[in-house]
Amino acid sequence: MYVQKTLSRTFELLRENPINIAVYFIPQLVFGAVFFALYLVAYAGLMFGSASIAPLFSGQAGTIVAVLAGILALAALVALIALSAFFALMFNRTAYLASKGTALQLSAACFSDLIRYAKSNFFAYFKNMIAVAVFSIIVIVIAAIPLLVLLLAPLLTMGMIPPILLLPLMAIFGIFLAIAYIFAIAVANTSMGMFFMGKESTGALELLKSSISLLRENIPEYALMILAYAALSIAFMAAYFATYMTFCLIPVALGLAVAYQFGLQVSIFVFLSNLISRK
Repeated sequence: MYVQKTLSRTFELLRENPINIAVYFIPQLVFGAVFFALYLVAYAGLMFGSASIAPLFSGQAGTIVAVLAGILALAALVALIALSAFFALMFNRTAYLASKGTALQLSAACFSDLIRYAKSNFFAYFKNMIAVAVFSIIVIVIAAIPLLVLLLAPLLTMGMIPPILLLPLMAIFGIFLAIAYIFAIAVANTSMGMFFMGKESTGALELLKSSISLLRENIPEYALMILAYAALSIAFMAAYFATYMTFCLIPVALGLAVAYQFGLQVSIFVFLSNLISRK
């Protein structure tokens, strides 16, 4: 079974090269600090550009402050999006190398290689990210339309449709929406994962098409893997809260969270490698 092979191989990789987790974690610390600083800049810009602050500056000064603050907030938001994509490249590259059994080093040369990779593939990755986001939104919106129509039906028909008829239909379309959401997430993770597997130069739409094709050909494996991820997530959350609620074990909880997130990303690459190698 691919699920068992994926999970056992992932645990083996984490056990063999624990230093890879540290290589994954250090850029996350930098990302968190820079992200928080840009968030504060964006928040301050929105506050000073809002109607509640601008009137404190009379006349033309108020208008200038509001415009400058709005520009600053917009620039900070754009920087946040670009920063997230740049560091996502580094995180996923680290996870991909770990999935191939590479023992990374805590060295300046290693981080320089990751930064160089992120810089050279940033625009291709960003285009893929936008394509995946648009595809996911379209799928979810289309799947949500029948449920929204049913929710509005009592108002549109002035209550003429009995609830006993609406409730089963709502349940059916609710399940349909959940399946569509899972499908969109699965395609998104497949497309983003395949990008790092020697397909950096492949077009975003071609990657999306390949991802849908791979999922369609391996529906049972994807379904079992999603169930396995759900079970692991429940177990992780239980362990995380159990350790986090104990003050002296908070560092253990944070370390557990980083290891879980890293292991999850590594397992996606292991899973995709198993499926692709089968073709």
